[in-house]
Amino acid sequence: MELAGFMLRACALILDAVIAAAVILAAGFTFGDGSAGVIIVAILMLLVYPLLMPLTKWKGTLGKKIIGLQIVRDETHENISFLQAIVRYIIAWVHVFSRLIYLTAAFTKKKQAVHDMAAKTIVLKAK
Repeated sequence: MELAGFMLRACALILDAVIAAAVILAAGFTFGDGSAGVIIVAILMLLVYPLLMPLTKWKGTLGKKIIGLQIVRDETHENISFLQAIVRYIIAWVHVFSRLIYLTAAFTKKKQAVHDMAAKTIVLKAK
């Protein structure tokens, strides 16, 4: 399998942002702006979804699935563990505050961002 480069990963991230925004907007129309329903949907889409989706058979978020990417263990290419998902997730939140760190995926040998290196994961193009 081939490593996924920065641009593919960035496209998946943008797709995920659009998907999350659309779901949250739909919740706003359904439940009313600022309601508890919208807050719950926002928490699910922004906090729970990116943490748990890499543990599914898709091995990543819907954006990654659409682009054809999978998050796997660095050495074995097997499914990642819950601990690895947590490490990736927590360190990925650093990207919220510093977009430059995400650029490491463009310059490292294994095309890993900081959260990939910390969790010992890589992102591959799916077969």
